[in-house]
Formats: sequence, structure tokens, C-alpha cells
Amino acid sequence: MFNFDEVTPECDLGRLQVHHPIWKAKYAIMRSVCKEVGIDVPIMRYIVTSPMSEREARAAVARVLAPMRTRFVQIRDGGSYNHKKRPEQLLEHIRELSDGFGNPISLLVEEFQGTVACGTARLNPDGTILARTVPGSLAGLKMNAKPTSYHLDSTGAILTEDIRPTHQYSLFDRTTLTFRPVQVDKPIWHALSDGDRIQIATILNRLGRALGPTGMKWVHDGERVELYSIRNGL
Repeated sequence: MFNFDEVTPECDLGRLQVHHPIWKAKYAIMRSVCKEVGIDVPIMRYIVTSPMSEREARAAVARVLAPMRTRFVQIRDGGSYNHKKRPEQLLEHIRELSDGFGNPISLLVEEFQGTVACGTARLNPDGTILARTVPGSLAGLKMNAKPTSYHLDSTGAILTEDIRPTHQYSLFDRTTLTFRPVQVDKPIWHALSDGDRIQIATILNRLGRALGPTGMKWVHDGERVELYSIRNGL
């Protein structure tokens, strides 16, 4: 088992050895900045095994999952599709991939939020914040040309707001663990709570210490706001 942020060239990641530099290039700067300024990021761990007994597999899975805090995990095996599972499903997933634990496997397991809302936000040079939000997952931003928007002060308090109706969005289905589009007859008037806005402001202000005025995408799992990516613009 290897922590994503501590992988060195000497670590044997099996078939994922060629993928790690690509993933590191995508995430390393954001994760480094977040660590510097105290922003929480998803825990990411590699599990690399040779043929093993079920007891050994259970122990390996327990070590990987021990620090993870989310209700779901995302599993990367180097293919084009990233699997979403509940933590308690990881052992059976490995059993299937390894033909009963008889074949070696290499997986990247990371925390995954079952997103119920998301959006973008930007810290302005004057310290105020522009934020947009839609229900569901980030794909919903492309479905809604005019999402709910806010102009906030540096603490997350509302300066102005424009709460917009939503007729379609992208839902993370917690039964099938897949995303699906949703169309509703009665519009959803989606808004952010005081706590949501405070969390968004806190993350942006911490990013601002390291990067100056900057933007981000964020996701919300119903309990907390989490940084998804750092970006330019709103």
C-alpha cells in the first residue's frame, strides 16, 4: 500500500506505474497548495498485491480504508472507467478482479463524495467572492445556462443573490452508484445555506493566501463542501 502523495520512483505500482505520473501531474500542485494552507483533500491510496489469501486481502483492504471518511470510494485500475463503490464493497471488487485473489492487482482507491450540490467560486482582488451553484453533480453546470449565483463578502455573507430555478440536473444515484440526468416538472429553487457559504469562503480565502485571487470548482455531499479543482475564471 502506498499513499498517493508519498510515491517515489522506487515504489512498485504494478500496471499503474505508467499512470501515476499522469495523475500526479494533474493533482500534485493542487494537493501541495492545499496541504500548505490547510485545506482538506481526498485521501488517495494505492493497493498493489500479488496472489494472496482472503485473510491477507481483508487485511490489505482494511489498511487502505482505515483513514477514509466518505461513504463512497472511487477505484481506478488504469482503464477508461472509474468504479464507484461503497467501502464495504471493495473486498468483493478485488475478489472479482483478481479471480479469487489468485492474480496480482494494482488499484488507486480514493475518497469520493456522493455529490448533492456543486458549483464554482472565485475570490476577487477586493476580497469579495462570486459563486455559482446547481443541485447534483458538476455536469449540471453545463445543463443550466443561468445557475443560482451569489456575490459574497469575505466571510460568506450575502451581498447580492440571484436564486434561479432548475429543471434539469445530474444526480449521483446512491443505489446504482452512477450518475444520471434528472428532469423535473416543478422547478427546484436551489440555494446555499449559511454554512455552505462560510465553507466556500474559508476554502477560497486559504487558497488566496498562496495563490492570490483565484477560482475553484467545489462539490458538496450533503455534509460538507470540498474543493474539487483550482481554476481560472468563474
